[in-house]
Amino acid sequence: MNTALSARFVKRLALTSAFALAAVASAQADDLNIKTMIPGVPQIDAEAYILIDYNSGKVLAESNADARRDPASLTKMMTSYVIGQAMKAGKFDDNAMVTIGKDAWATGNPVFKGSSLMFLQPGMQVPVNKLVRGINLQSGNDACVAMADFVAGSQDAFVSLMNGYVSALGLKNTHFQTVHGLDAEGQYSSARDMALIGQALIRDVPNEYSIYKEKRVHLQTISVRPTVTVCCGIPASTLTALKPATPMQQAITSWLPLPKARCV
Repeated sequence: MNTALSARFVKRLALTSAFALAAVASAQADDLNIKTMIPGVPQIDAEAYILIDYNSGKVLAESNADARRDPASLTKMMTSYVIGQAMKAGKFDDNAMVTIGKDAWATGNPVFKGSSLMFLQPGMQVPVNKLVRGINLQSGNDACVAMADFVAGSQDAFVSLMNGYVSALGLKNTHFQTVHGLDAEGQYSSARDMALIGQALIRDVPNEYSIYKEKRVHLQTISVRPTVTVCCGIPASTLTALKPATPMQQAITSWLPLPKARCV
């Protein structure tokens, strides 16, 4: 082979190799940058949790997601779903008036003691749009009872509707015994099932979901609003939570004080 031609070939080979090595190094650097940009799953002090993508349903992170836990006030997500489905079916509109019964009397029922309330009184006439906001924004247990009576005629009948939707949505680890989530034997759910309820609520009853964006509801002389101001270091005003929380918990899923906030 001609010496000059051989030298040119060696130079081209060396140059090609240099470009190849540079490309590999660049790809490795890009991969490293991507890994650096995308943080890992944070350490969460919870016995069960799950994070899913709403559109695809893909699980992004989870831990003990199918463990059965006391759902506590997360139960109200299903309460809201049942109400939303009834309105969607045209059974009533949000201006319908609800007469408050004795079983929804805030201060007259020991079961409500120490819990979150709208402070309803027997005989009050309250529009549906106020009660659903009392449920979704204030987590009012008395409002749950009032709406259960209005929608289904009784709390037991409403719970049957709730469990009917549990079956319809294919939830494997959920069973409700109450309309509000206060402790009851045989009542349980899981982080995965709660995520699926949230997904269904956003998808199927958008009018109910839109309420969670609101910051305050007025009922006669009473004004209530979600008490959380910060969630995981993020201002709550920038989030749309499916369940309001207290500053104590720094979460968006339940109002109950620890250790009752067991299902996240």
